[in-house]
Amino acid sequence: MLLFLVLAFAMAGGMQAPSVAADLTPLTKELLALEDQWTEAFIKHDPAPLASILADEYMGVVNDGRVWTKARIMERVKEKNFTLHSFTILEPKAQRHGDTAVLYGMAIDKGIEAGKEYSQVLRFQDVWINRNGRWQCVAGQNAPAEKEMPITTFSSKARELFIQGREKMEDYEYVAAAPLFEQAVSVDSNFALAYCYRSQCGGGYQISHANLARANAHSGKASLGEQLYIQLIQAYFDDDQPAQKKCVDQLVALYPEDKRNWWSLGGYFSNIREYKSAISSFEKAVEIDKEFAPAYEALAHPNIRLGNLAAAETALKEYIHLRPGRSDPYATYGYLLLKMGRYDDSIVQCQKALELSDQYLWGIAGIGTSYQFKGDYDKAREYYQLYYDKSNWINDKLAALFYTATSYLYEGNLSAARKVFAERRALAKKEKQPGTMINSILLDGFAQTAFGKPSAGLNRLKEAEAMLNQVSLTDKEKESLRTTLHMGYCYTYAQSNQLEPLKARAALYKQLVERRNNPSEKNDLVWAQAYIDMTEKSYDAVIAGLSTVQPGPFAFFMMGQAALSKGDKQAAKDYFNKVKNWNEFSFNQAVVWNRVHQELEKLKE
Repeated sequence: MLLFLVLAFAMAGGMQAPSVAADLTPLTKELLALEDQWTEAFIKHDPAPLASILADEYMGVVNDGRVWTKARIMERVKEKNFTLHSFTILEPKAQRHGDTAVLYGMAIDKGIEAGKEYSQVLRFQDVWINRNGRWQCVAGQNAPAEKEMPITTFSSKARELFIQGREKMEDYEYVAAAPLFEQAVSVDSNFALAYCYRSQCGGGYQISHANLARANAHSGKASLGEQLYIQLIQAYFDDDQPAQKKCVDQLVALYPEDKRNWWSLGGYFSNIREYKSAISSFEKAVEIDKEFAPAYEALAHPNIRLGNLAAAETALKEYIHLRPGRSDPYATYGYLLLKMGRYDDSIVQCQKALELSDQYLWGIAGIGTSYQFKGDYDKAREYYQLYYDKSNWINDKLAALFYTATSYLYEGNLSAARKVFAERRALAKKEKQPGTMINSILLDGFAQTAFGKPSAGLNRLKEAEAMLNQVSLTDKEKESLRTTLHMGYCYTYAQSNQLEPLKARAALYKQLVERRNNPSEKNDLVWAQAYIDMTEKSYDAVIAGLSTVQPGPFAFFMMGQAALSKGDKQAAKDYFNKVKNWNEFSFNQAVVWNRVHQELEKLKE
């Protein structure tokens, strides 16, 4: 290890290395212990330990070509013009050849040099000689690590296919991307990253999980960055947000100039509804590469959530500029126009998307949704049926059925919606999609409760709970569904004024959320309390609590109910109008849509 200008390692007390590098040989551990002593010498500005660690003939070469001898390092360690913050070794490996050993790996170095903060990622190797039973370092060398996450494959053809697939995937053309990744792994069957990307391109539960399992099985042959990325996707499959954050933070630290890592970090923040942090991350991706189109698309969504519609429109216009021949930019712009209440303009943009590709399913769904908000439910369902008919994969067919069922809820036709949810459940069962089977039952139960039938809704929740204990899902997948189930029970008990069962189920929900430690679920604890407060007629507490959650139609509806119950008709009207003007297709809006319109009519009287 070269500790010349600002380099120092802090294995014992510094940053924790990723778990993928945790299995170390005895030789590696022995040499790392000496590296740690070397580190401590620099941290404490104490040259004494280096007298025995460095051989008298030591020579180190740094990435700018300068040579550091033992004497120069002994002097350098005493200087006070730099401060070490952390220096983390990643992927350490040691090889022994008689009395000589080579330690090599990657390192993340952070500190202050000449009053300026620095951060760099290096690849290094140190040469050690065993003299009379004691190791001494005789030579070292470092070089800057690669700026972007490597793509590990022996085949240039496989690499080319992978890059083509990645481009399709980043344009949200998953159906087109999937065969390219499949061709890549047919050329190189050890191509871990290609399996991982294929796992994200749909095709159903079995296909996705099988490909991710192959990615994990072959990850030992991949780089550290690829291993971390595979772990990140596994964490998304497991709905494990702390693990997601750990992986993406390490990726950003390893490759701070890789735009895709900042894009991934922004995606994490969006997922946990920290939209300002998401925007900052996406902006960093754009700063690195101003022509990275997916970052502009991603920028639009958190801005929409925060009500920054002008900023969202600016981002989407740049997205269209960079991808004029792709469908997704126009459909995404159509989504923004829908949100703005410009339904006809939204249809025009989605039609442009379909002109570029009549197989672009989100464009079809987008047109349907605009017609729905225009009040033409039959026309909307014609497009949802077209979405279903054009779908080649089970994921899309299940999504099309969700759109259709939810459109009936918007229309107030619970019976028709339930029939489609039953159809969705049957298709999921046929295609071995256990999570969607349970989800369909839960949605049916929530809908019945919202439409004034909490007893029937409760029966559906019990059915879903029984099925959850029987289906073939991972423990973490079952746990994730169980959080939804607990919240469903809380809602249903609240709607039927069963306070004690509500409190008991809320306590179970809280225990599970605290154990899982997912930020988004912790934020949702407010909902369980809001149901209790509503049942106890603590209306001010309901409004105060839900004012802290992410704005949305169901929160506004409950706040409107609370305001109405306490006699504040104007506040209730304001909340109900927010639901009416939300302009974003969702199940949560659908189940209160008709009640909101009924309440607004009453408030006119």
